[in-house]
Amino acid sequence: VLRRGPCIVAAVAIVALYAPVSGQVAGRGSTAPRTADGQPDLQGFWTNDTVTPLERPAEFGNKELLTPEEAAAYAKKRRDQVLAQPKDNIHYDDALWQDEHYTKDKAVRLRTSLVTEPRDGKLPPLTAEARKREAARVANRAGTGVSDSAQTRSLAERCISWGNVGPPMIPPTYYANFQILQSRDAVVISHELMHDVRVVYLDGRAHPPSAIEYLAGHSVGRWEGDTLVVDTTNFTDKTNFRGPPATTRQEISHTRTLHVVER
Repeated sequence: VLRRGPCIVAAVAIVALYAPVSGQVAGRGSTAPRTADGQPDLQGFWTNDTVTPLERPAEFGNKELLTPEEAAAYAKKRRDQVLAQPKDNIHYDDALWQDEHYTKDKAVRLRTSLVTEPRDGKLPPLTAEARKREAARVANRAGTGVSDSAQTRSLAERCISWGNVGPPMIPPTYYANFQILQSRDAVVISHELMHDVRVVYLDGRAHPPSAIEYLAGHSVGRWEGDTLVVDTTNFTDKTNFRGPPATTRQEISHTRTLHVVER
């Protein structure tokens, strides 16, 4: 569930598509491995590198799942779009040298978006207040004196955080690898990029008062069967969530009232 703006505008479920870097994985119909405490064991080295977009591309309409052939064709299309760029047209976030992201084989993912609710695979629209705030931020970055202070640049540009640890856990353009450590009372996600570390508390604690803020929010989790459900609140207004569709590279700063639930 993802909520943004001064009011709740919709509910969105984000499903992270993980694949193991090493180790064995239980097959369909088998029992998930357990920790000594009896919890589903998520520990190990993982990647969430995927060409599946967060939001469903318009070309797929209301189609939630692709056939394996369609998924392979879409992945090839994404790679070809990048590799077809002129040699002198190098962007930092989709550079041709990022071979690990665009040209190496990936596991086929059949979903057309990481968003599962609403069923159209789209994030809720910004509220009027949020659109006004975003327009002011974009205008500021386009104006004079924008680089006079580090505080006017994004957290990613300042190499503080790319936000890929989440929430939600959106794959970065490279270094999409992380380690999960687990105890009875917490799940810890340590990401390769920026060495970000995120702690999900499992000890039943409540979120702190709203006056206490975190760049990546405050995460508490619970188990629903073998599924870890993570509820995150207490954000700042400095953390950039994501930009509009890929036609632009702008980021959207969310508000302190953002509420994210990941499964």
